[in-house]
Amino acid sequence: MKNGELLYFLLVLFYSIDGYNQKTFSEKFKYKATYELQYQSDSLNENSRKSEEMVLYIGDNISQFSSKGANIKDSIRDAYSDKPHTMKNFYEMQSKVPKTNFRYFVYKGIPDGQLTFTEKIVKDNLRYTQNRALMDWEIHSETKQISGYNVKKASTNFAGRKYIAWFTPEIPVSDGPYKFNGLPGLIMEISDIQKHYSFKLINFKNLEEPVIFKYSSEDYIEATQKEFNNAKHTFKRDPYGALDGVGITILGESENRKQRNREIKREMKKRNNPIELNNI
Repeated sequence: MKNGELLYFLLVLFYSIDGYNQKTFSEKFKYKATYELQYQSDSLNENSRKSEEMVLYIGDNISQFSSKGANIKDSIRDAYSDKPHTMKNFYEMQSKVPKTNFRYFVYKGIPDGQLTFTEKIVKDNLRYTQNRALMDWEIHSETKQISGYNVKKASTNFAGRKYIAWFTPEIPVSDGPYKFNGLPGLIMEISDIQKHYSFKLINFKNLEEPVIFKYSSEDYIEATQKEFNNAKHTFKRDPYGALDGVGITILGESENRKQRNREIKREMKKRNNPIELNNI
């Protein structure tokens, strides 16, 4: 191979590898779908049912799903990022952050053909990736109407649960809440057969001004799903110990700290019904 051909080959190889290892993604979200999630946090207690609003932003190639609270929290944090790091600003920021039981984000299309799941555990922003085509759907003949849309029935098994979904080809977006996607239309409703987790679309709109989105994998620590689950379980078993492990010390008397830790553990035990059962 001549020198000129070798240089050309190396340049092509370099740019191919660089494109393959792309770490920054951007998108213009054109649609916003708002879902109501009803869920049962304790599998043995029907009175533990709660609800929360979840938000799906959709672009041509990438979508972002999170709780409304987590999404607002990120926006508030960004707004305070350039302000002095004083206790006054910290407490002011915290007072504006809405409560949420779901702090994760699901990005479909990052990387291409895959999805990325992120969540902050203690002080580390962790992420893991999966193949986007997680569900093997069966589309049924049954149809009905939901909010004026003609919808079709579909079913699938995912992460230890069987789900029934209703989707509409009238909104030709192959997406839905959480990790659900792959149907020829937007998912309007989806619920596991025990109705422990039910998502229902309550609003869908075209965004007059597209929402500019940017994502950099360098902002997160890469992990496998197993490593992510282990980190989360470690925190649940011993919250104060997990904080100590990363250098965060909570001041207070030893006995009060032990009591608070026991209370946190009792509360965590009641949250025994995650959406993905086979990751417990």
